Formats: sequence, C-alpha cells, structure tokens
Amino acid sequence: MTYDEFVDNVRDALTHLYDPVHLQSHPLARYLDGVADADKVTRAQKLRRLLIEAIEQLSPVDATSASPDASCGYSALCYRYIDGLTPEEIAGILAISPRQVYRKLREGVEAVATVLWDQLQMDERARPAQSSTPTDRRTLAQATVEQLSARAHPEILDIHDVLRGILNDLKPYCDQIGAGITLSGSSEPLPVYADRTMLRQALMNLLTSGLDQTGRQPLLIHIERRPGQLQLTLSPQPETRPRVLFSGEVKREGIGWEVALQLLRKQGGQVAYQEDPWRVEVRMPLAGPHHVLVIDDMSDIIDLFQRFTSQYAIEVIGAGTAAEAFEVLQQVTPSLILLDVMLPRQDGWEILQRLKANPATSQIPVVICSILNEPGLATALGADGYLRKPVSQEALRQELSRWLPLTPAPDVTSS
Repeated sequence: MTYDEFVDNVRDALTHLYDPVHLQSHPLARYLDGVADADKVTRAQKLRRLLIEAIEQLSPVDATSASPDASCGYSALCYRYIDGLTPEEIAGILAISPRQVYRKLREGVEAVATVLWDQLQMDERARPAQSSTPTDRRTLAQATVEQLSARAHPEILDIHDVLRGILNDLKPYCDQIGAGITLSGSSEPLPVYADRTMLRQALMNLLTSGLDQTGRQPLLIHIERRPGQLQLTLSPQPETRPRVLFSGEVKREGIGWEVALQLLRKQGGQVAYQEDPWRVEVRMPLAGPHHVLVIDDMSDIIDLFQRFTSQYAIEVIGAGTAAEAFEVLQQVTPSLILLDVMLPRQDGWEILQRLKANPATSQIPVVICSILNEPGLATALGADGYLRKPVSQEALRQELSRWLPLTPAPDVTSS
C-alpha cells in the first residue's frame, strides 16, 4: 500500500468511525491482527480506538500556549469525525468559514495518517507470535473474564433480587460451615445496569472470600443509596464465637477475589478493601435516568452536551450562573456536575468549594470542564475529574462512564 493510498484509507475509516460492519473488513484492519480468523468485531473496535488515539495525539499539550491554528485543527477533527458534526456546524462553533474547515480537515487527516503510518509499520515488524492456549490458572481466569465481557448482556437489575438469589444459592454452603449472611439497610428499589451472570459471580466470589478471611464468621451486607451510586458494605457481624479456622481447612486462592474485582470494574463498579478488621465496599452506578447538572454560561455547550448524551438515559440540566445552579440543587440531586470555571459573578473555583463544603452536595462528583489547563488546581480544590474544552463526544462519554452507567435511553432500547 502506497502512502497516498494509506491516507485515503485513513480518511475512509474516519468517515465510517462508528460503522463496525465497514471497519471489520477495512484494509487498515489487517495491520491490527496477524490471525486470519480473528474476531472481526474486535478488530473493528481496535481500529476505531487506534484512530481516536491518533487524533488525541494531535491535541495541543497546553491549550493556553498552543497556536490557534493547531488548536483549531485538532478541534475540527474531533467535531467532524468523533462527534459527527457537519462542516457547516463546525464553522459556526470555531467561527471560521466552511472552506477553512475543509482545509483543516484535509490537513488533519494527513496528520493522523502520519501518526498511524509509523505506528502500524512498527507494529507489523514487532508483532509477537500468537500465544498458545493459556495453561496457568490466573491466565485462564483472565481469559474467562474477557470472554464473559465480550458476551455480556447488560440489563436493568434490582440489587435486592440479585442478592436474594445469591444468598439462596449460598445457603447450603453456609449451613455446612455454620455461618450466615444477612442483608440490612435500604429496602427501596435500587436498579443497576449490569450483566446478571457477571454481577452474580463477582458478588458470590467476594462473599465466599469474606467467609474465609473472617474465619467463617457470619457476614452482613449493608445496602445504601448514594448520589448516583449503590454501595454495598460487606463486614462481619458482631462476633458470637472465636474467630478461628477450622481444622484441616484449606483457604481459597486469591484468583476468585481477582476475578470478582475485574468483573465489577468491567461493569463500572469500584471496590475498596480493608484487611483488619475485614471490610469491603462495593460501589455500582445506579441505572438511569440520571441527572447531570452542567454549570456553564454558554448555552451552546449545554445544547451540545444534551445532543452528545441523547442516546443514554441521562437528562442534562443547564445552569448559567451560581445562583441558578444552587436553585436547581434545591430541587434535584444530580448524579454528576460538570462545572465551567469562567462564569459571571462567581467563578467555578468558588462554586466548587461551596459544593464540597456543603454536606448536602459534598458527595456529588464534580468534574471541571474548562478551556483552562488547571487539572492540578482542580484536584487540590476537591474536583473529581477534569475535562478540557473543546470536549469531544468520546471524551465526554469516557468521563460519564466513570460515574454513571451509560444505559440506553428508552426510545433507543425500543428502536
């Protein structure tokens, strides 16, 4: 393939970035996997990720000192190929003519091709030989997790139903070892968006591991609703007998624990562990609809974020000032706040500190979303994340996925 043909193929792949059928047999895909019968959807996903990463490599390191031309070119690429905007829409956002947009896109595609040309050629030379079937248990467990993830069928599940089913399945084992597991806390419906098999296996592994680690003391599962999240706290019940291991007992290996962590993380879960006294906290994002409060005085940004999230069960609420934002917070507890810095009358840094100082809002994740490059300051003042403008749809999706399950909107699910 000549370099000119390579550039044309890059342009074609970018144009069909979200079309897996087109990407799966794309000429560029053959550079990603040396196995002739490799899974084609996986190759399409790899190609999409590679293209997006190549675009991100063109992002100016420091937006405040970068040339306007470089920032404009990067933004045009993101808006066109990642967000799917038309050249006319891009021209309006960047305040340049459509002809300039086309020129920026042409130059941008050539820059992406330059990045990928060296990378793919290097990968072609350095590609390792395909490994054989995994033989050790840890590798086999990892392969099993990946297989489950590839076949995952997420759905809305009530955590109480899931836990009751698990406790019913574990009852014979608990009776055998003389232990028990009890539920406490919230009884209200708490929906999560997860694959049932993966969630059940993860929680069962944590519970059996807990029975081992606590000397088979009875366990307590405390259920709690948090802003946008479900929290399960696993801990021993008040001890009623000595904490000892049974004679001749063989404790489980750590593979089950590792598998549980991986299964939960692949579904947006987080796990915090304390060894002595044994305590595990599991946090899972609650299923939508979720409210996301966007505090930004530019209505175009709020409209853009609403468009970016329209396929998910997310409701974007806009506020142009601090006063409007705190008025919204009197009525709604959002699952996430996206906060601009340069706002009229009271800036984002002041708003951030007010949010974190108020017990009613201190637990709501706040992500700074600004043209400024100040992630260190944001973290020091209590921010939970940082997005630098202009924000692409993919960057927003990735940040949202840290805090929320990206549950399809009802009309998307039914279509």
